[in-house]
Amino acid sequence: MCSKEEISYFDALSTAEIFQLHSSGVTLEVCNVGATITKLLVPRGGSSSLVDDIVLGYKNPVVDLLRTKNPSYLGGVVGRVANRIANGIFELDQHTGPTKYQLDRNDGSNHLHGGFVGFNLKVWQAEEIDETCIRFTLISQDGDQHYPGSVKVVTTYSLVPCSDSAVAVRVEFHAELVENETKCSPINLAQHSYFNLAGHGAPEGILDHTLYLPSSKYYTPVNKLLIPTGEVRDLAKDDLVMDFGSHPKLMKDALLEYGKIKLGLSEEEVTTSVSQRVHPSTSFGFDHNYVVNSAPSCSDLSVAAILEHEPTKRRLTVRTNAPGVQVYSGNFLDGLSPPPTESKEGSCYKKWQSICLETQHYPNSINAPETVKKEDETCFSRGRCHILKPGGRNYDHVVEYELAW
Repeated sequence: MCSKEEISYFDALSTAEIFQLHSSGVTLEVCNVGATITKLLVPRGGSSSLVDDIVLGYKNPVVDLLRTKNPSYLGGVVGRVANRIANGIFELDQHTGPTKYQLDRNDGSNHLHGGFVGFNLKVWQAEEIDETCIRFTLISQDGDQHYPGSVKVVTTYSLVPCSDSAVAVRVEFHAELVENETKCSPINLAQHSYFNLAGHGAPEGILDHTLYLPSSKYYTPVNKLLIPTGEVRDLAKDDLVMDFGSHPKLMKDALLEYGKIKLGLSEEEVTTSVSQRVHPSTSFGFDHNYVVNSAPSCSDLSVAAILEHEPTKRRLTVRTNAPGVQVYSGNFLDGLSPPPTESKEGSCYKKWQSICLETQHYPNSINAPETVKKEDETCFSRGRCHILKPGGRNYDHVVEYELAW
């Protein structure tokens, strides 16, 4: 006899599907499990037939996303609230008064990316618009992963040609309370793809990539549990190790500097760790939120990040209307999740194999004070998690990943 969990798994598996979008030589493959990007095929410069898959993922995503529960969130849409919430606790002022909520603690003592069964493990309803666009819809009921209120969430993926050798993957998030819902709910969605412009299984990982955050003068430091302290620190003045805003940095150099200054490793220790891409500390690397300067108007998008790979001449430009971008350098990848037998082409995804550039509201900002001066970039509450309220403003978040080759 099957358990309830097994029945749920087989029911979900029976409705899981893969969809493909095509434009100007780029192919985007997405699965309705988690509205997950499973492949992103990009041409090689000067060739119309040779392509590389530049996102990490599973060999058989339809089965493996559900079977493994995708512990590294490869390519998924994460929510109801992306990133970490300290102790999994927050408080909202509901119509009956202040109410405290205890969420899943699925990251040590913290809540991460929506809980044990967040949006990245839900089967979304898919609507194919045309060969360049698909829309995914999900209804998250009141109490889902202990969040209040029933919420309708829509994620739309589009391929937008920019030139003969550039295409943008445009991701549009929309969320609103379902009709007649009386409870408020926090919402903060993120796209969690892992990028490697040389190809997902490239042996150098991202050590030969350069990263530039042109709109980021500040970042939000974290404690040992990766929870922001509430400080917003000036990068150029106070923390050059973390500074990607003054000029582009080679990731290898940035990691060497991080190991020596932030972790206190010796020259030999840090050189060996980075060259072999193995180190026991999951805090060795970047997993931090950077402040994104606001665009001139709310309809414009700010350039949050530029990732480049000189050997292939590929460039990834990230634009968004979100207040922050989480830079995660794949510190938790250990060659085992997924194991090479389950990853695409049998690749071994070791530490720093890829980079995530997750545009979102600040981590743990649901617990930030509501009082905020939006124009003040040094105010942590500027990036506070959006709250859906009856009769209030809906949630709309756009991120574009423009690929040039």
